[in-house]
Amino acid sequence: MSGPLPPTDLDINAHGRFIGGPDVVDFSPGSDMPIHFTYWRFPISGAYTVSPAKHPHTLRLVPSALNLTGSPNHALSDGQTFISRRQTDTLFIYSVDINFLAAVENEEVGVSVFLTQDQHLDLGLTKLNNGTYLRFRGRSSKEIPPAEILHRVDSTWLSEKVRFQIDAFNATHYRFLAGKMEEDVDRVPLREIAVAPASLVSGGYTGTLVGVYATTNGGNGSTPAYVSRWRYRPRGQAVDCDTWVYADEHC
Repeated sequence: MSGPLPPTDLDINAHGRFIGGPDVVDFSPGSDMPIHFTYWRFPISGAYTVSPAKHPHTLRLVPSALNLTGSPNHALSDGQTFISRRQTDTLFIYSVDINFLAAVENEEVGVSVFLTQDQHLDLGLTKLNNGTYLRFRGRSSKEIPPAEILHRVDSTWLSEKVRFQIDAFNATHYRFLAGKMEEDVDRVPLREIAVAPASLVSGGYTGTLVGVYATTNGGNGSTPAYVSRWRYRPRGQAVDCDTWVYADEHC
């Protein structure tokens, strides 16, 4: 059976966003957390604050002792600071701007492609051995994960905003990039830090998440991170073997 579809009508009285739509989230004062954002562990009160005092248009993250892999030495009830949204497109670009002045060794904030605590790919800004580093780490229960990448940057990366970006540029790989903010927020010079295969985070369970995390990696730090300009841009969807629907073709 075939026939005409009803006309598209996006003018409905509802709260939230349409499935397949982009994210343009600026954490305005008085706004709530978008309802399609999701947590991996039950959120701890105070770990996530929209537009806190003196930091409007940001999301404040208070770091958890647990990182995204977790640890047998810490109870899950202690929390795991990670907020995300589902990957709903084969091809997409996800980015956030982060201000983070790490004060203690091993404090870290960054972005992740996350399936489970045993399968995730992370790019973070951290303080190690009295230096400031971009660190890429991967974990996978299916394949040998990529080697850790440490990219030293100057200390100004801890005093200015940094843009983190994840680019699913084809059906098989993710690209991880970062760059220090300049005057033009639409033209930030980004460095490619790592490229990783999507097979590392493939499998069952809930589907892949992309989002931001803050952790002390088991240490004693408590420095908050301030996230702004959350963006998710769909670019294309694989719907069959060699059949794609690109974002500008969506109704």
